[in-house]
Amino acid sequence: MATDISWNIAVLNSKCNRNPHFITNNNQFYHKQGKYPNFLVPRSTSRKNIASADLVVNYCTLGRVSRTRVAVMYMNGIANPHVIRTIEQRMNKIDLDNVEAPGFIQEYVQESRFSLFPQTMVTERVDRTRAYLMEGKAAILAEGSPEVTIMPVSFWAFFQSPDDYQINWLIGSAYRLLRIFCFIVGLGLPWLYVSLVSFQNYVLPLNVVLTFQGALKYIALQPAAEVIIMLFALEILREATVRLAYQIGQAIGVVGGIVIGTAVVQSNLVSNTAVIVAAITGLASFIIPTYEMSSSVRFTSYIILLFSTIFGLVGFVFAFFCLAIYLCRMHTMGLPYFYPSMVDSDVKDTIFRAPTWRLRKLPKEAAPVKQQRVRNSRR
Repeated sequence: MATDISWNIAVLNSKCNRNPHFITNNNQFYHKQGKYPNFLVPRSTSRKNIASADLVVNYCTLGRVSRTRVAVMYMNGIANPHVIRTIEQRMNKIDLDNVEAPGFIQEYVQESRFSLFPQTMVTERVDRTRAYLMEGKAAILAEGSPEVTIMPVSFWAFFQSPDDYQINWLIGSAYRLLRIFCFIVGLGLPWLYVSLVSFQNYVLPLNVVLTFQGALKYIALQPAAEVIIMLFALEILREATVRLAYQIGQAIGVVGGIVIGTAVVQSNLVSNTAVIVAAITGLASFIIPTYEMSSSVRFTSYIILLFSTIFGLVGFVFAFFCLAIYLCRMHTMGLPYFYPSMVDSDVKDTIFRAPTWRLRKLPKEAAPVKQQRVRNSRR
């Protein structure tokens, strides 16, 4: 019996090591500690990727009981000293028994503590960490966690992907514009639908109005209620696919979507149009490459719902203006969060991606000391 149990445990461990999706208790931020058995491994990995004497690594210990070792990495001569001092001062004020990175550190370091929008970026990709260090940002590593926290970051950084720089710049620019467009769609499409159908349907063409009225003729619920039901069902399916094992989660997502979509339409609880709107909204939020911003889009859209349901199209536009003003007033490490994307040369690497030989200067979102990046640009 003991031999069988030992053999089963060995087989289970081998399956988990070969296939991380075999883990039954899945999480969005699963700490794969087997990747970094020693805290010095991330540092050595960074040294291999940035063979420069300007790479600075400062260590500190956080947590009265856990005694978690934390490292702050930055490039000397590029990173802004004031930003680095601000980060280290806020980290030194952390006084807890246990520090679980990166979540605990983020909440103490970030500027706006009650904002739905992310102010730090968490990544496991070495190439992304290297790129942000070379732009003057700081990276925070913690013992027992493979994730790296990048700061300061602007709003536009969450729509950038390292894959944009590995493909043709025209295609990369098209993908980036698509992500920004999907951000707007994920925020406003359901509530624009509610505003137009419930209040200002006279601004639509007659054929579209007749189509909406025909779809809503036998529906018992109001447009706002049916959209909320479909978005809640979408969130439930998303959480189920994330928390369950990989093989089961895929089946739940496909089967659950088909069954729920078909059942609510046939029972006249939700119209076909509301199902299409909810599906497009979900897909638009999933296109955003960072999980933090994708979650912010989904939850912020419910705030716009309140204004759209009460005031119609006027409330919809008013909510978008308030959101834009709020983003413009936000700061991260004393720097503007919604950094102007159309100023100087920063437009070349925010809304779209210019060719690498045209990116002559570093982005100003982290206020780097060094400005010039390309010396011999292509003419």
